[in-house]
Amino acid sequence: MRLRIDWRCWSVGLYWDHGLVGLDLGPVGISWLARHKLPIRSWMLFERTIGKANLHLDVDSYCWRLGYMRAAAWDHGFYLGPISLQIEWNIDPIDLRPINARGHYDQQH
Repeated sequence: MRLRIDWRCWSVGLYWDHGLVGLDLGPVGISWLARHKLPIRSWMLFERTIGKANLHLDVDSYCWRLGYMRAAAWDHGFYLGPISLQIEWNIDPIDLRPINARGHYDQQH
C-alpha cells in the first residue's frame, strides 16, 4: 500500500489501471496492488484541436472521480464519475500536407 500527497489532484474517487487500485481524497491518495486484473474500457466521445489545445471528452470504465486533476502543466482533467474532459496544451496540430518521396512536404501554391 502506498500513501501520497499530490497537490495537482483535487478529486475524490476510485480508479484502477494495470493491476493498481487507487483512491483519491483531494490531494491525499492511497494505492495498492490488485489481486486480479481488472477490466479497462475507454471510449473517446469527442475530440477537437483548437490551435495548440486539444480537448477530448472520454468515458472510462476504470476511473470514477469527481473533481479536477493536473497530470502535468500541459495536461488537465475535469472528472464527473466515469466522464472526463481532458485539456492538453501546446499540442502541435497535425500537418495534413502530402509528403513526397524524399520525405519532405510538397509545396502547394
